[in-house]
Amino acid sequence: MQRCMEWDDIRVFLEVTRRGSFTAAAQSMGIKQSTVSRRIAQFEEQLGTRLFDRKRAELSPMGERLRVRAEAVEASVIAFRDELEGFETAPQGKVRLALTESMAIHVILPAVMPELKRRFPLVQLELLTGYDLARLTQRDAEMALRFVRPQSGDLIGRRIAQIFICILAHRKFAGLAKDEVEWILADFDRFETSEKTWFDKNISREPVLRTSSYNTQIEAMRSGVGAALLPRSLLRLDSQVVELDWGLPPGPSLDLWLITPEALRHVPRIACVWDLIEELVPPLVE
Repeated sequence: MQRCMEWDDIRVFLEVTRRGSFTAAAQSMGIKQSTVSRRIAQFEEQLGTRLFDRKRAELSPMGERLRVRAEAVEASVIAFRDELEGFETAPQGKVRLALTESMAIHVILPAVMPELKRRFPLVQLELLTGYDLARLTQRDAEMALRFVRPQSGDLIGRRIAQIFICILAHRKFAGLAKDEVEWILADFDRFETSEKTWFDKNISREPVLRTSSYNTQIEAMRSGVGAALLPRSLLRLDSQVVELDWGLPPGPSLDLWLITPEALRHVPRIACVWDLIEELVPPLVE
């Protein structure tokens, strides 16, 4: 039973339970699917029981019981690491920040990174970009910039900015009526956005372009493909971009939250990145 109690085995088991398949777990962990399958098979052999019903791709009754215990082990490992990190005396080491790609490209890279390098040269920032919410409670990242308030009790968050969404387009569309301009829509199958809700309620036309990337939407708008619902702060990005006023209801506003696990908030490297973001980001996005 010695090998079956190794933390890596438990971690693989938990990742499969959370991702729903060996393939998804392998992609999340950056390893091969065959490796995940082999590790689970070895784990089951050591335990002498099946953890998964392969035909239905579900946890077995014993797997469900052990999942609860495995999560308790994970919480203890995380608490152990947090306790060690709490003894850090100066800002140094890696900080993983989860955020959208557009926030990374247009805000963090040009504004925060240079100051972080100048003020805290021993801190390395790793940007985890995407629209899926990183699991801070499992330490997929140490910090996150999100548009939703944290719900977990062990996470703390501060609303650092309110982002106003408006109709933006290339300057060539200024003065045209709304029926004369095509639309570009960011549309995500996995979740509904306030921008899409506004579009569906107020615009009766099919967009000329749908994209699952905010960056693609921004660049299509800047290239003159059409109008798009985007943050007003992007007006600072390009002098050829203008806000269009067609008498429509105002666009939605988004609260930007800076979030971290409460146990990490005052770890020096987390604190310095937190303070920099809180100082530099609001003037750029509001």
